[in-house]
Order: sequence, then C-alpha cells, then structure tokens
Amino acid sequence: MAKRVRKLTGNRGADAVIDCVGAGATIRQSWQMTRRGGTTVVVGIGSKDDQVTFSPLELFYFSRSLVGCVAGGGDPGTDYPRLIEWVKSGQLVTDGLITERLALDSVEDAFDRMKAGSGGRTVIHPSAGPLS
Repeated sequence: MAKRVRKLTGNRGADAVIDCVGAGATIRQSWQMTRRGGTTVVVGIGSKDDQVTFSPLELFYFSRSLVGCVAGGGDPGTDYPRLIEWVKSGQLVTDGLITERLALDSVEDAFDRMKAGSGGRTVIHPSAGPLS
C-alpha cells in the first residue's frame, strides 16, 4: 500500500496519514505512506502488547511527525456542548455516522456488540425505549 501511495504522489508520500486501526503493522504502514516532513496521526486504539519500531536514523532522516489523537484532539468541555447544539439545530447531520440507537437500559448489549466487533457507532440515550 505504501508503494502505491508513493506512486500516486510522485514518489513523495502523503502530507498526512490517519491510522484508524492502531495496530503496530498499520501504524508502520501509515508511517511509510507519509512524506518527509509529514504527519502520521494514530486515532485507532491498539493493543497494549502490540509494538511498532523505528530506527533512530529513520526518525532523523525522514523528519516525520507521529502523533496520537484522542477525541479529535479537542477540548470536550467546550467542544462537545457546541457539537451537541449543532446536531440539535440541524447544522451538523450525524445520521450516517450512527449505526444504532439504544436506550440506557440496553448499555450492556451495546458493550457486548462492541466486544464482538460491531456496534462501534451506537448512541445510548437515557430514554425508556429505542429512539425514533
């Protein structure tokens, strides 16, 4: 994949690459797709036992940045209320991002689905029944 990205960018690499998996292999692949001086952003949450390695010479020579990102890098105290207002007002439409809506009393089901590898985009609402 890295060779393909480099070919598509005139052998330069991408300015920024976002890794949404967080596995050592995908971080390494994302790093290899990133141009010299570019940034690789790790959004995915990998296993605590998985590793990714870089040589000191590689870090020096390519001068790429490798950064982690939690919740978009924003400030939940100020950003979340703003986003909620945008959703309520219709300025931000999230329907395509949500796979299912469950009531608060179904939260254990939501965790079971997440552990099984599905339901990662579930909205939990404190209502007594499913949301319309």
